[in-house]
Amino acid sequence: MTNERLTVELEKLWQAGAVYLPEIAVPYAKASRSVNNTSWRDEEAFAHTELQVSVVNDYWPKVEVVEVQSPAMEPILQLRNALQWLLADTATKLVTAGEALLQIGEAYAEEDSQTAEAFEKQWAHYQEEQPSLAGPPDVPEVKYPGSTVEVDDSWFYGEEVPKREQPTEPE
Repeated sequence: MTNERLTVELEKLWQAGAVYLPEIAVPYAKASRSVNNTSWRDEEAFAHTELQVSVVNDYWPKVEVVEVQSPAMEPILQLRNALQWLLADTATKLVTAGEALLQIGEAYAEEDSQTAEAFEKQWAHYQEEQPSLAGPPDVPEVKYPGSTVEVDDSWFYGEEVPKREQPTEPE
């Protein structure tokens, strides 16, 4: 005889580990990638020019245009990196927690083969009823500070910027 309560608990573990936690991780992973892609031109973004005046031979002024970094660069980059780390770490931990729940569910199922069979039937029924939640969503690779930047800047160098359709008002 199967343990119906355990079957229900296995189903909840599986849903949380395979579907819900990875689903929650997706926006965090995407956000970590978006924040990472802001780092592709840090040096240029914070650079500006100044006039530097110096005296030559105690008499003649020498004026030069020099490029300097903004004093705001360091604290802004630290803030961005902290945010990116938080987003990437959250996504990673959500996926890891989901995997742990799946392992726990598998360990329970190994102890009781009848309950495992009942769970498999229940899960197959669940997949038929809600196919969008039948399997884990694809969680994009998270990007930690210092990761490779993947920016499509072809539009900047002469190709046409893709146009977005304007939303229409509801009738």
